[in-house]
Amino acid sequence: MKKSKYYIIKLIIEKVKEQLNIDEDIILIVKEMKNKVASFSFRTKVLKLNKILIDNWNKKLITYIVTHELIHLKSKSLYHGMQFNENIMKDFTYEDMEKYHYKLLDLMKNQKHIN
Repeated sequence: MKKSKYYIIKLIIEKVKEQLNIDEDIILIVKEMKNKVASFSFRTKVLKLNKILIDNWNKKLITYIVTHELIHLKSKSLYHGMQFNENIMKDFTYEDMEKYHYKLLDLMKNQKHIN
């Protein structure tokens, strides 16, 4: 039986939490978002992913986004400072990040044309 995409994302979250030594429970919400691909709340520990990521399934891209958002939690900062960059570069090259950035821009641009 094929696992649901939601379940796979939950597994990705658990794997990234383990890699980053994060013990906190993370709540996942997948919903349509007009201007973001993802967001994370420090207060509620809710990770929101844009539904467009499910509709355009790319496990590596989703892993990158989850890692990116959870590094904000680990570094306790919304900013992309030195600690953030050191953590993200452990798993992703600059070229990977650039490729994912352009993919996300395309997805969001196409979403705006649809809505």
